[in-house]
Amino acid sequence: DLENKKFAPVYFFYGDEPYLLGQIPDRFKFAILDENTFDFNFNIFYAGDVEASTIKDTVETLPVMTMNRLVILKNAQELKESEWQELESLFKNPVDSTVFVICADKVDKRKKSIKLIFDTAVTSEFKKPYDNQVPQWINFLSQNYDLKFSSEATHRLHRLVGNNLSELDNQIQKLKNFVGTKSVIDLKDVNDVVSNSREESVFDFTRAIGQKDRISALEQLVQLIDQGQNEVGIVSLLARHMRILLTVRSGMDQGLGGAKLA
Repeated sequence: DLENKKFAPVYFFYGDEPYLLGQIPDRFKFAILDENTFDFNFNIFYAGDVEASTIKDTVETLPVMTMNRLVILKNAQELKESEWQELESLFKNPVDSTVFVICADKVDKRKKSIKLIFDTAVTSEFKKPYDNQVPQWINFLSQNYDLKFSSEATHRLHRLVGNNLSELDNQIQKLKNFVGTKSVIDLKDVNDVVSNSREESVFDFTRAIGQKDRISALEQLVQLIDQGQNEVGIVSLLARHMRILLTVRSGMDQGLGGAKLA
């Protein structure tokens, strides 16, 4: 629809796949707006850092020198119920000249406001891909860099990186820089460029420690050691994770929230 210039007044995207949610602003921005009018007709807000009334007023503002205004609201899961209610009129009687895009990590589908937006907006859930879908994602992401992966290279990259789309895209970009004008990635290229230690596994380990999940933490630790991860490096990342948790705890105690806390 974006490619065909068919725009709905309200979109709602949610899910636990940050890579896809992160694609939203640019995809909509370049499909809807002219580069010369970005500054006049594009607004991006973060729930928790802006009043609902400001969002509403901006959505209801007419575009300047173009057909549409684009307003994006991120972290919508942080909106209070009273703020959702203040925005209700934008869903029941949408502004035709504005494309209002709402993004959220998590939603409670039992809430009245969420039910309303499901009934009135173009809605899509972005889930983390299952393991059997990762090879297709590798092939899809590689097209952005004019690359193709051999079957062995695809499975090797999947094994090393897992289903983290952001990290897969990052590693494919590194491979592109490594192979230069070469267009097909083989097993040797992946082995030469991609680390043997899955970064996500390290974070899984530190996350399990933070959640006091002893069994999961021990399982992750065994995997890391089997992969050849340096023990001092593991302790260093664990210490980093604990410092982050302490910093967040301190910020919460000071009343910070939303993007400021992040």
